[in-house]
Amino acid sequence: METGSFTATEGAPSEEIRITIEQRSFNYDDYRQTIEYGRNFDLYLPLLNAAMDNEWEVAEDFIKSHTDSVEVPITVCGRTALHIAAGAGSSEFVLKLVERMPIEAFELKDNYDGNTALHLAVIAGLSKAVKVLVQKNRNLTRICNKKGLNPLLNAAVHVNVEHREIFRFLCGVMKDEEPSNFQDHPGAHLICSIARAGLYELAYTLIREHPSLATAREDDGTTMLDVLAQKGSARRPASARRSAVYFQLSPTQQYKFIDEPSTFLQKQLYRSPLNRAFRSERLRSTIVIPELVKIVFEQISLMNKKDMFHFFFNSSLPITAAKTGSIEILKMCISTYPDQLWFPREGRNILQLAIENRQEQTFSYLYGHMNADEKILTTRIVDPNGGNTLHVAAKIVPCFRVNSSPVFQMETEIDWFKGTTCFRKNDK
Repeated sequence: METGSFTATEGAPSEEIRITIEQRSFNYDDYRQTIEYGRNFDLYLPLLNAAMDNEWEVAEDFIKSHTDSVEVPITVCGRTALHIAAGAGSSEFVLKLVERMPIEAFELKDNYDGNTALHLAVIAGLSKAVKVLVQKNRNLTRICNKKGLNPLLNAAVHVNVEHREIFRFLCGVMKDEEPSNFQDHPGAHLICSIARAGLYELAYTLIREHPSLATAREDDGTTMLDVLAQKGSARRPASARRSAVYFQLSPTQQYKFIDEPSTFLQKQLYRSPLNRAFRSERLRSTIVIPELVKIVFEQISLMNKKDMFHFFFNSSLPITAAKTGSIEILKMCISTYPDQLWFPREGRNILQLAIENRQEQTFSYLYGHMNADEKILTTRIVDPNGGNTLHVAAKIVPCFRVNSSPVFQMETEIDWFKGTTCFRKNDK
């Protein structure tokens, strides 16, 4: 039996979307109207409970004696039995129920959020149910809820790795719909949500098919590159179980890589299916993310100089990459548009932000790619409080970089400060 659950979007904590009771809408007039029409919802209580508990035999007996119950709301919130079963993650129940329902009844919306059963089935991760509903009624993908979101865009709020198959299916069947789900703000919302959830291969495919997604911005200006930068560097783990992992990004790009555990403890850990799945996902990310970053910068490189300037000048991407140590993204930023090294960012340049956040790789890369005069100039750029680069290096270490050992932390901080004094040597 296929079941599903509601899972919050993965990604940076600041990007999490939480839905509270206060944010949901409930139309009291609709509720009052149903009462005025004399509908007795207590009559449908057996069907409601059966849909929630995935008890099809009980529901089937009730439907035989109440044939209209499959196509009318059975709760004061306007939800049908199909809504209830989809929301409860009862895939088998949904598949049997749709065979008893008229196709137009699939389009009924609840009074809560204006969702159809398809909205709820996508969120719950019911891949078989989603495919059957869409195949029986193609109009379902075009129906929007009270927030103006169709099932694909609404599910992007809740997407996670387990939804990979559903998203591939919906993106395929909805690719030619108008208005497009893959352009402007809707497209940005979709591609950023997919990247936050770690569905990098899907993101790669979508950008190949819809190149404008590479630089599309959400309402707050966030692009997919910002999302990847927030996650920090994708590093391949030192060792893994003996396995071959295959995946294909395009007809001409196929990958296989093999890793082997180096210790007895690692071998024991990788016997767990959960650990194996996690390991596989991590390994895939180390290959896919660089390819994803590469195709995004291919699109950026096609911009004219003016558009490229505005893209980087209005972006927080270099700041985020410098803070989180997303060295590969930062390298591509600098190589694509070198002048952004000197754009003012929060009162400092990128190098100073790397120093403040103790990002050794970022600091080494930037320092190694600066001319002698640029290194001298950097030491003389002051922050709003009149401090130079050494003042930045002497600041208290950010909490996310604190080591559990106070002694080791102190030694690390001393070494870090000494390392940044190379600027002063070049200034003599």
